[in-house]
Parts: sequence; structure tokens; C-alpha cells
Amino acid sequence: MSVNAERLFNEAIIVVTYTPPFKGEDVITANQKVSEIAAEINGEIYRIADMRNVQIPWPELLTALQEATRRNTGTLRDTRIHSIFVGTDESIRLAVDSLRQAQYGSIQAGLFATLDEAVSFARRQLSQN
Repeated sequence: MSVNAERLFNEAIIVVTYTPPFKGEDVITANQKVSEIAAEINGEIYRIADMRNVQIPWPELLTALQEATRRNTGTLRDTRIHSIFVGTDESIRLAVDSLRQAQYGSIQAGLFATLDEAVSFARRQLSQN
């Protein structure tokens, strides 16, 4: 399996870590894991997709976008979840840009180069609420 999800320090932050090779179906597994963890959290949640070590081939990107934006608990369309991506590969930037399109739900996801930056951002956002 090339995806792992864990709650960060009993905070409302879930880090989903992807490892190569990335397959679009990995998003299904990630969504299931996030849904299970999210059931234990009240209120808003920040989901950080750590994709620093993967490149996403075009066909896998299309599958991932479709799976990530289904209207299910744990997906990027879950109204409780704010999405953040970590990575510098062009395929990750393309994925985040694609999510902003209407066909994928106009999801406004953050993009950071490091996990520390993403976690710091999520903590700041949570502390403001």
C-alpha cells in the first residue's frame, strides 16, 4: 500500500502520506482512512496530503481527481475538511490547480513545499477559529 493516514498530536489535523508508485486508486484508500479518523474529531479538520515523494502520471491524476472529489465523508468535498498539499513536483501543482476548476468542485486547496510549512499553516488556521 502506498498511502498512510494519521492524526497529528490529537489535533484536528490529518496527515496523509503517499509513497511511490502513486496510483489514482490510492485516493480511495486515503479517503477511507481519513473518514475513520475524522469520525473522532469535532469541528473543522485540516487534511494535509504529503506528496513530496511522488510524481503523478497524467492518467493517474485524472483518476485521483475523480476519487478525491466524490461527495463522501473523508473526501476533499467533505465540508468539514480543508485541504492542503505538500510537494514541489509539477504534477502536484497541476493537481491543486485542477481542483480549483468547477468540474472538480472549485476546491481551494493550499500548496506548500514542506510538511512543516503546511502543519504551521493548519495550526494557525485552527487557532483562529
